[in-house]
Amino acid sequence: MPRSSSTSPPLLPVSDKPSTSASATAATVSAAHARRTSPTTGTSPAGLTTESASHHDHHAVGRDSEFLLSEPSAGGGKGRSEGLHSPLLSSSSSSVDGRSSLTLHSNELESFDMILDDNAAKSSVVGATLNFTNSIIGAGIIGLPYAFKEAGFVLGVVLLVVLAFLVAWTVVLLVKCGKMVSKTSYQDLVNAAFNGRGQFLITFFHHVRVPVIIGDSLPPVLKALFGVTDDPWYFSRSILVISSTLFVTLPLSMQRDMAALAKTSAVSMVSIILIVTAVIFSAFSVPDTLRGDPTQRFTVIGDSPAKAIGVISFAFVCHHNTFIIFSSLSTPTLDRFSRVTNLSAGISLVACLILALAGFWTFTDKTQGNVLNNFPPDHLGINLARLAFTLNMYTTYPMELFVARHVMEDYLYPGHKAAGWARHTMWTVGLVMASLLVAVGVQDVSVILEVTGGVAATALAYILPPWCWLRLAGSHKWKCWGCIAFGIVAMVLSFVR
Repeated sequence: MPRSSSTSPPLLPVSDKPSTSASATAATVSAAHARRTSPTTGTSPAGLTTESASHHDHHAVGRDSEFLLSEPSAGGGKGRSEGLHSPLLSSSSSSVDGRSSLTLHSNELESFDMILDDNAAKSSVVGATLNFTNSIIGAGIIGLPYAFKEAGFVLGVVLLVVLAFLVAWTVVLLVKCGKMVSKTSYQDLVNAAFNGRGQFLITFFHHVRVPVIIGDSLPPVLKALFGVTDDPWYFSRSILVISSTLFVTLPLSMQRDMAALAKTSAVSMVSIILIVTAVIFSAFSVPDTLRGDPTQRFTVIGDSPAKAIGVISFAFVCHHNTFIIFSSLSTPTLDRFSRVTNLSAGISLVACLILALAGFWTFTDKTQGNVLNNFPPDHLGINLARLAFTLNMYTTYPMELFVARHVMEDYLYPGHKAAGWARHTMWTVGLVMASLLVAVGVQDVSVILEVTGGVAATALAYILPPWCWLRLAGSHKWKCWGCIAFGIVAMVLSFVR
């Protein structure tokens, strides 16, 4: 197969010897990272050893992929671990003219190096699992009882389990793709896989949902706090959304550095735990007039399973944080990251299932898009959960907008230096005002959960990861195309109401 004709380093045969053990692999990667932290005076090896290609023949779909681009020796070997393979594609070119024959289960994937930040804080498998679990269980958890109402009890449980499995699979798939091209962010990976046109594909404005959720949660909290029983104009949903956007989220979003807002996982996790606990225990004291029809607790299929797919996908999408979690591991190997992903997905599945069942079995046919709205407006425990959730949204919004602004900036002004204050302000105000218009115009949070989940979450979780793999490797086509087809169908059906 042809490769890029740019000034690429010479082609050298690569060893395809499988790893002897997971511990040996971890030790190799750990030692390689330790070597990167101290300068070396030697030069990088002239090439990699040649061995029999019989193992490649077992996986191969093309003989060209038995050769990988070697690392240039200039620079004393800094920036890449000694003994680890170079990326399948030249880091100086984002074009993809050929595909690798590596499979999803190839041992050789572990040997490809990724340039990670060795100065960043590192965490164990347990610590990374807690961080990733916090990333998975997000704002969409409040809509899961509504998803069960639309899908039905039996189908809702099946969808929750299947989609959790798909999310875990595509998350690991992203890291495997990233190792092949030495990319450490979702944005850069998609950009490399799609010849510089990928950044725009992941610009799905997740920040739009935040002011809508704030508009649902804030009015009952303020009314209960000030003892207001009627509906004065200054506590109306529209006024509170506009004022909180202009005086809270917009100033926070003007920051050019999100480091101050990046360490909010503790607040987020506390709010999620509080919401789950409040829904479970408050369900026992809900008046009979607010409860739904108990005969509908064990329905098989609901009226609109397609809506449920969007809402559940919205709750589980976490792919934009995948590389952050991977690089935070003290020994970042695929085996350890797979363990982190499986544990996080399992914990998240249990928490989401508990909340979904507690809310759905209580309100059944009366379940709203935001399950907190099913409870009385003066309920103390639920109002505390609403307050924690609102604070969580205030800190989440600037980070979500930061991603959208950064992607649009890179797409429209590639290779330019950082935007000046004029352009930075233009992007920030424009994106904030767009989300504000949506929040004022859309009163039902379930619409936002369905659309953003059906469009953004399905693309990020089910379409782009396997599509990147097909662009880079081309193996396991039936699995990847099946996942892509599912994502496309879910995306299309999300618009059918």
